[in-house]
Amino acid sequence: MKKQTFKKLFALIISIMLILSIIPLGTFTVSAVQYGYGYYSYTVNNGEAEITDCDESISGDITIPSTLGGYPVTSIGNRAFLNCSSLTNINMPNSVTSIGFEAFYGCSSIANIDIPSSVTSIGGYAFNGTAYYNNQSNWENGVLYIDNCLIGAKFDISGEYIIKDGTRVIAYSVFEDCDRLASITIPDSVIIIAGYAFDCCDALTSVTIGDGVTSVGEYAFYGCSSLEKINIPNSVMSIDACAFEYCHRLTSVTIGDSATIIGGYAFKGCTNMTSITIPKSVTDIGEGAFSNCGNLKIYCHENSYAHYYAVENYIKYEFIKLIGDPSGDGVIDANDLPYFRKALLSNTDTFDERLDVTGDGKFNLADLVRIKKHLADNNIVLGKIN
Repeated sequence: MKKQTFKKLFALIISIMLILSIIPLGTFTVSAVQYGYGYYSYTVNNGEAEITDCDESISGDITIPSTLGGYPVTSIGNRAFLNCSSLTNINMPNSVTSIGFEAFYGCSSIANIDIPSSVTSIGGYAFNGTAYYNNQSNWENGVLYIDNCLIGAKFDISGEYIIKDGTRVIAYSVFEDCDRLASITIPDSVIIIAGYAFDCCDALTSVTIGDGVTSVGEYAFYGCSSLEKINIPNSVMSIDACAFEYCHRLTSVTIGDSATIIGGYAFKGCTNMTSITIPKSVTDIGEGAFSNCGNLKIYCHENSYAHYYAVENYIKYEFIKLIGDPSGDGVIDANDLPYFRKALLSNTDTFDERLDVTGDGKFNLADLVRIKKHLADNNIVLGKIN
């Protein structure tokens, strides 16, 4: 009897194991533990609290706590205060860095909102439907700001728009489907161009990105079908997934020297793009970043990540010729001096154009003198005659 019981138990265990083996791993998900304190529900991740929900009966002026359960509150989650219609005023602590999608959507009595300078990310429609949002006197030329954060734009905004100096944050989806917007200037004070910020701005032909921007978010310029050229400044470190996907008229892109990541499908479907300059700082290019860009040539440094990427993906490429860098390593340094000396000893009139640091169309002793001065004092300009 005991043997039969053991056999049945063993068979049951084997059956369960077989069932589990054929169920995809993604079938089971572990939800974050929800905690409660007063009106608030929150989760904790990596020692930081995110407010995920709030009792709709909350009312009046509130100050969101800086800590919950002993953890700093760093995030107001998606729809956390959705339809809390009795709230009238919101104060957030300096610990908060992100405000989620529709975080305060439908809070129809909120007339005053303070966003601390610590916030670097605001989700789409975060304050739509609030009294502040609905008050037309708060809007300036079709655009709505809260403190130094740009949170809304009218669909019919047209022509050129220059974002105010001092603006730090551009919210997700803020200019999405503004199909009459032709030109946008983003000041140096902006840190991140949020995802979907200019998604499907069909008439957008000109974009100036400030020198303070560190990231171009996912789908930021998706489907901007009139955009022809874009210069991404040296401050930008990442270009996220699908950032410029289906910008059909885009022909030329220059990426600054700080970028490390080009996300998947970032330039997919840019069918007229013929050139992109990728610095040697880039160490990751996502899947399909240049798919359906049949006319593309990548300008890159020899032996760089972009060089090997181009080779592996059968994309045309050409090495960047940096004046003063005949060694071709992308850096003007003492390693280049032997090339200058060797060229001086040569009796030929042909020379590497990277040796012409005076910019006079010739190579001679003056170029060697100039490069030595440059190495001693980086204020010496190469490629021009003083």
